[in-house]
Amino acid sequence: MKNHLILGATSAIAQAYCRMHAGEDTRFWLIGRNQSRLDAVAADLLTRGAASATVRTCVNGDYAGLEAALGDGFRALQAFDVFLAAQGTLPDHAACENDARLTAEVMQVNTIEVMQAALFVAKRFESRRAGSCVIIGSVAGDRGRRSNYIYGASKAALDTFCEGLRQRLLPAVQVLLVKPGPVDSPMTALLAKTALFTTPEKVAADISAAIRRRSATIYSPGHWRVIMFLIRLLPRQIVKRLQA
Repeated sequence: MKNHLILGATSAIAQAYCRMHAGEDTRFWLIGRNQSRLDAVAADLLTRGAASATVRTCVNGDYAGLEAALGDGFRALQAFDVFLAAQGTLPDHAACENDARLTAEVMQVNTIEVMQAALFVAKRFESRRAGSCVIIGSVAGDRGRRSNYIYGASKAALDTFCEGLRQRLLPAVQVLLVKPGPVDSPMTALLAKTALFTTPEKVAADISAAIRRRSATIYSPGHWRVIMFLIRLLPRQIVKRLQA
């Protein structure tokens, strides 16, 4: 039996990951913003064989509430084997450019609260000298693009954060940064789908494999590693002319 602590448990990737492990008699502690959706996720996991699935809600910006939800999980289940931070939002980029409050919300949800939760968990993993801390970033964080540089910046910060946290916790504790390409999910419902889109199930499978391998950073699907390597090699003068 393994204990899983999930932040952003109603996200498509988190749900796919949890479904993949529910049949292993796993215990889940699920944190999210929507009570009814969390309840539905928990009920589904119990049907699939989970030993338990407990939910806690937190509203954006309630840092004390987030730490309380995390602390409740550690008191109830004593220890966790895997922490998965799947919380995130894909903003209206043009609206963010014209409203600093919207930009602040993106950074709060995608970056600050994820870091806060990871640091809370890291202290407990560090004392046990065990655990896997998994944070979902994005290929968008590898290089700024005209159409989504605010979202990209929120994910790029996680890259630097994970690098430092990994140095602090190694070798006992794994820190895994996951960089998915675009995922066909409710978050991208308004975007035109292309051949580059993947599924939540594919990303979840890649996460599970990376935890077993004790990987540090993965791209999902794997071909994005090559794509982003080539994009990072593009000279700035060329990138500046791109309108994507």
